[in-house]
Amino acid sequence: MDIDPTFGVLGTSYLVIALFFCLVALAVAIVQIIAQWKVAVKLGQPGWGTLIPFYGSWVIARPVAGEQLATALVACQVAGTVFSCSGKLLGLAACMNLAAFVLGVIVSHRLAMSFGRGTGFTVGLVLVPVIFMSVLGFSDDMPHLVAESETDEDEKEDEDD
Repeated sequence: MDIDPTFGVLGTSYLVIALFFCLVALAVAIVQIIAQWKVAVKLGQPGWGTLIPFYGSWVIARPVAGEQLATALVACQVAGTVFSCSGKLLGLAACMNLAAFVLGVIVSHRLAMSFGRGTGFTVGLVLVPVIFMSVLGFSDDMPHLVAESETDEDEKEDEDD
């Protein structure tokens, strides 16, 4: 049985190229994980929480968008995933995924605003999250969050007046 030598060279070339792209993808994933971990820590949340699917979204979203919006985001993500995987109710899955995307954009905007960034940074967080999340994670900037106790005190003062 004769093996075509050109196929062997081409096969090896394709293997090397595929290996290169796998290593690049792995490096990008590691940078994204580290950046999200550092952002979570800056937000006063446990960094390990970003490693858990769905909970990681909640860990980032809750301090900047509030518990209700964070819960809605995670509920839409879970529902979209469940309906997509079931193969049934694909229209509902599409609606849940669209809702999760819209809520994700809102959370990204509030995250950018909490670090003193603008709408352009929000667009960057949505389109190229690995770069813009790295900017937030590796910079010396700290988020400007309103503590829940301060919000409660303001509401009590308004009620007293």
